[in-house]
Amino acid sequence: MNENNMNTPTNNEAPAYAQQPAPQAPVYAQAPVYAAPQPVAQGPKVFRIFGLISFILGFVDLAFSFIPYFGFISLGLSVVGIVFGILGMRHPAMKGKALAGMICNIVALVLTLIFTYGVYYDLYFLTSLAYSFY
Repeated sequence: MNENNMNTPTNNEAPAYAQQPAPQAPVYAQAPVYAAPQPVAQGPKVFRIFGLISFILGFVDLAFSFIPYFGFISLGLSVVGIVFGILGMRHPAMKGKALAGMICNIVALVLTLIFTYGVYYDLYFLTSLAYSFY
């Protein structure tokens, strides 16, 4: 073998640098066919706002329940807030706000009844006490 022809095969020898076959493109499985996303089952949009209104009325009502002569306003707000809370419970996404609003409205209703009764009872007691001295 000649030094110049070292890489050339002699007789039936395979060359030392045999070529690799060309890489084949990978075969992937067919992508799954997905259905269109289905909307999440939600209640009617009308009931969505009722939970939020009940939540807001609950905090406003709590503020009014501590003011003695605003008791009648607080009574009306708490009844409306409780009704809106019940209606708001029908919408699954607003159930938490509706429940929080109902709890605030019920607490405000109880506080209003206690403070209103206390104020009017004290006024009655003081006026009757004042007239007893005459």
